[in-house]
Amino acid sequence: MGNCNGGLMLKCNQCGTENENNAVFCQNCGAEIKTKKSKKGINIFTKIGLGVLGFIVLAVVVLSLISTPGVTEFDRTLIKSVNDGASADSLIPYIKENSEIGRLGAKRGYDAMVSAAQSTGNDTNKAEAQTDYDKEMSYIQKVENVRISFVNRGISEDAFIKELMRLYKEEN
Repeated sequence: MGNCNGGLMLKCNQCGTENENNAVFCQNCGAEIKTKKSKKGINIFTKIGLGVLGFIVLAVVVLSLISTPGVTEFDRTLIKSVNDGASADSLIPYIKENSEIGRLGAKRGYDAMVSAAQSTGNDTNKAEAQTDYDKEMSYIQKVENVRISFVNRGISEDAFIKELMRLYKEEN
C-alpha cells in the first residue's frame, strides 16, 4: 500500500478507502482511522504517566513518614525501645543525656550571640540572645518531660508524636 510519494497509505476500517499516512479521519466516509501505532502511543504514554504519578505518590508518602517535624531519630529510637519493652529506668538516663546535649548547644549559641553583641556594643542583640536562649531551654525541658512521660507509659505513642509535633510548631 504505497502512494506515488513513497509513503504508506492507511486503509479505513469502515469503507476500505486508502488514506494518507497521517490521516485521522477517512477522506471518503469520515470514520476515525485507528492505527496500531496511535493505540500503542497512547498506551505507552498512559503507562509512563501512571508510573511517574505512582512514583511521586510513593515519594511523598515516604518523605512524610521520614520527615515528620518534631519526631527526631532519637524519638523514633525511643518509640522502638518502648515498643520492644525497654524499661523506663533504662531509657530515662538517655533522655536526660540527650537533653543535656541540647542545653549545651543552646548555651554555646547564646554565648556566641552575646559575644557578638558585646563586640558591637548592641544591647538589643544581647537581649534577643537571652530571649532566644530562654525559649530554647524551655523547649528542651518540655520535650524531655514528654519523652519521660512516654517511657513511663503515661501517654500513648500517638499522643507522644502529636505532642512532639505541637511543641515543634510552637517552637518554630
